[in-house]
Amino acid sequence: PRAKLLPDLPPYATALDKAGWWALRLACAGVLLFLLCIAIALSGESLHHYTVALFLLGVGWNFLFTGATALALTAYRPEEKDKAQGALNFCIFAVLAVSSLASGVLVTTQGWTLLNVGSLLPLGLTALALGWLAVGQRHGNAPSTIAPVVIKMGRSRWLEP
Repeated sequence: PRAKLLPDLPPYATALDKAGWWALRLACAGVLLFLLCIAIALSGESLHHYTVALFLLGVGWNFLFTGATALALTAYRPEEKDKAQGALNFCIFAVLAVSSLASGVLVTTQGWTLLNVGSLLPLGLTALALGWLAVGQRHGNAPSTIAPVVIKMGRSRWLEP
């Protein structure tokens, strides 16, 4: 019963978050869980390693997806958020579908180690982007740092003259 509650916690945390403070930390926690997942996956190929890595992957994905979506939507006016979230979710799940198929091909042709090591580049880029946003929030100019990376679905409140 308790294990079923865990995946449902991040949306409640970000729903209460108006300034993006928890959303940024939730996304950063997701990156850290992904790194831990990769470290465990690279440390062995037993069922135990795979099970723990898969659990960390699922929770890390949930944290990163929920936090990043909440952060991305802060760049839009309330009337734009529905369209923006639809476009953002479409892009995320399209990339997810392609990467799922590609990871199957990669693990069968190149092996488990290369699959895990190869995921460090996009994870590192994500960590850099979150760090950039954290520095922007600390200096009070977070809206100008997030606006260029959000899919534009109309006029964003941060890009208006």
